[in-house]
Amino acid sequence: LRVDGECVRDRVRRLLCLPFQEGATWSSVVSVTSTERYEIAGASESVETPAGRFDRCVRVRAHNRATATTDHVLEITYAPKVGPVRIETYVVVSGRVTPQVKALLQSYRVGAR
Repeated sequence: LRVDGECVRDRVRRLLCLPFQEGATWSSVVSVTSTERYEIAGASESVETPAGRFDRCVRVRAHNRATATTDHVLEITYAPKVGPVRIETYVVVSGRVTPQVKALLQSYRVGAR
């Protein structure tokens, strides 16, 4: 991951962008036929995980349209000075939501090598 202007990105996508305000949006072109649409779905949220409670979290929702009636959705919740603490994926087919994966942070060490 790297910081590029006002965004944190991986090799292809802008994963998290300022401002961290609910409703803020951006997009990333991941291939010739695929554009992911991102939004800040929640700001200043609290999240409980096996690693502890995290406050002032930002939840990012990414949509990737697979077909005219199918969206793949990824939600990543970021905690300040920690990073991703919760990751959830689901698929939406004709308005029906089906959960896929839910991952919670189990443990972490800040500044560890």
